Amino acid sequence: MDREARRRVLVVDDDPFIGELIRTLVRDEGGEIIQATHWGEIRQSLTEAPPSLIILDLLIPEDGIRLLRLLKSDESTRGIPVIVLTGRTDAREMALGAGATMFLSKPFEIDEMAEAIRQFLCQAEIGGSH
Repeated sequence: MDREARRRVLVVDDDPFIGELIRTLVRDEGGEIIQATHWGEIRQSLTEAPPSLIILDLLIPEDGIRLLRLLKSDESTRGIPVIVLTGRTDAREMALGAGATMFLSKPFEIDEMAEAIRQFLCQAEIGGSH
């Protein structure tokens, strides 16, 4: 896997402000962002350009927990870390139980998200992710 592929982040969120903020954080770390808002786009992205990190909002038009379970049940995507990002503070246990690597509540601390992105991209760089 080339360096660019190891620094690719798939963001599944329908909030343009959050998408732009995460895009900036990922670019600051030398990464590339792919945005998706529904399962068809997610599947296409996973096939065409597999990411080394997925940031998933549970409150997208489709069921975010269902998508997370699908990702974690598929052998080809099981090893990709998933940061769950949502305004639902009651979803922490459900998200972690479904396979989320990390859970952040909206509104989140920008420094915390930046550090998480940095950490996961560095792990991918040394071969620690899928």
